[in-house]
Amino acid sequence: MALFLIVIILTTVTNFTHSSRLDLDKALDNLERAVRFSGDEATLRNAIVRIHFILDEAPQEYAVEYGPNDSFVLPKVQQKEIVESLEDRKLLNKKIEKLNQKFNKVAEFKSENHKVEEGVKIIGVGSSLDRQLNLDGDAALYVYPTGEKDAGIIILASDEELAYLALDPFTSQFKREYYKIDSEVDEEDLIDLQNDKAKEIFTEWLK
Repeated sequence: MALFLIVIILTTVTNFTHSSRLDLDKALDNLERAVRFSGDEATLRNAIVRIHFILDEAPQEYAVEYGPNDSFVLPKVQQKEIVESLEDRKLLNKKIEKLNQKFNKVAEFKSENHKVEEGVKIIGVGSSLDRQLNLDGDAALYVYPTGEKDAGIIILASDEELAYLALDPFTSQFKREYYKIDSEVDEEDLIDLQNDKAKEIFTEWLK
């Protein structure tokens, strides 16, 4: 009887781990698809295309959006980390909203925003363009009609692992890496652990 119980417990743990990795891989696969689609769409439309992430939604969402033609210059948006006052925050949000209005969803990719897979969370999105890791709010990675794209990184997590997807600006190659994390902590500590590891990954990736 005891042996039977051990087998059941081990099977349950193994299945949970396997399912967690499958969910993470599915989310990464869908992000790769979005990036490839964005590259094709930018060339076809001769316009800037972006993957727009809405990180504060539950579940989180992202969409492929096209903007003005190739002569459009992306405005410089102040880094979130150096926004100190409430007034500065309001001004930053207005700039982001104004920029968002210049982009429209590519319905051929998906008529509605893609919701991130259950059990997976996007911890942060960063690029070498502004050299910051966005942990909340809106974030975007841009693709240009020339075929070039932002050198970017998307960091995701399940309860057991962190993984990142890194984008090469000049090729269609992607890089993935996985990191085991301590899941035997409470929810608040897990969030802190995920954020700290994401910042560490981003800092190393920027080098």
